Amino acid sequence: MTTREKIILMLACLALIFGVYELFLAGPDSGTGHKKSESSAEIASFIQQVSKQIKQTALSTTEKYVIAHSSLAWKKNPFLASLSALGGKEAKQVESKKGNLRQPRWTYSGFVSLGSKKLAIINGIEYEAGEMLLEKNYYLRKIENDHIEIVSIKDGRVTILPLKDDQP
Repeated sequence: MTTREKIILMLACLALIFGVYELFLAGPDSGTGHKKSESSAEIASFIQQVSKQIKQTALSTTEKYVIAHSSLAWKKNPFLASLSALGGKEAKQVESKKGNLRQPRWTYSGFVSLGSKKLAIINGIEYEAGEMLLEKNYYLRKIENDHIEIVSIKDGRVTILPLKDDQP
């Protein structure tokens, strides 16, 4: 065994001996152990003091404005490159060259309604009205209980997808 290994082994033994002494022999009354926990009355009074301070703190006008406007609907989607392609177009079904309806590449499998907000589940991913789909050129315009409207940003065509019903 080299000198380095002997020194490391001696330090490990010293640490073990100190741990045994601290855990079993020193006890909680010695200054080296854990402090006694505060009484429940002291904790309760601390909680009351903090809650009084929180109630006395007034919100600034900026904070009130942010809270009031945080849940309002946006007039424009700031993440959409251009809304001009979406304006005033009538809903059209996407048709292939043969005239038959093309198989949709999306599956509208469900929706979640949380108060006034609705989330559509498209291909297993949740979207809110106004969000871009994973395919970058498409945008979810409207969510209804029985269908959704997906709009192509390039040409403004609207695809209406019915809710997929898994029950026979």
